[in-house]
Amino acid sequence: MADITYERRQWLRLLWLALPVAALALAWRHLHGAGGLGSPSPSRPLLAAALGLGVPGLVLLLLGCLTVQVDARALRWHFGFVGWPRWQVALADIAAIELTRTRWYEGTGIHRTREGWLYNAGPGGAVRIRLKSGRQLRLGSDEPERLAAFVTRRLRPP
Repeated sequence: MADITYERRQWLRLLWLALPVAALALAWRHLHGAGGLGSPSPSRPLLAAALGLGVPGLVLLLLGCLTVQVDARALRWHFGFVGWPRWQVALADIAAIELTRTRWYEGTGIHRTREGWLYNAGPGGAVRIRLKSGRQLRLGSDEPERLAAFVTRRLRPP
């Protein structure tokens, strides 16, 4: 990978807030039995710990943030701290980049919209990337003007 000239990490705030609360509630319910029925099993504390810490930890490791990078050759982005899933677009394949916004009902994460694929950490600012092939995608950003400027400066003239 060439020297990175732009890098920005955004946290999936909703995931960081909701997942631990939901996991702890599930672990509590499992630890104390469903509605108080039955006697506690010796494996319950271990399973409750796995549910309360392990599952949310894995999800946050894989999906807890969105990182966007630009270097001399490509625009790259990935979710989580492991770097997988990962995508990239060669700067030479980009026809245009423009500022846009994502709507609250489009949600967070990775999904297909009527405008193409959307990768975002939450509603708000984004850049629309139009490829020379005709495809387009949107990449969410908490600093879309700065991201668009970095990519635009590196686009080669046609």
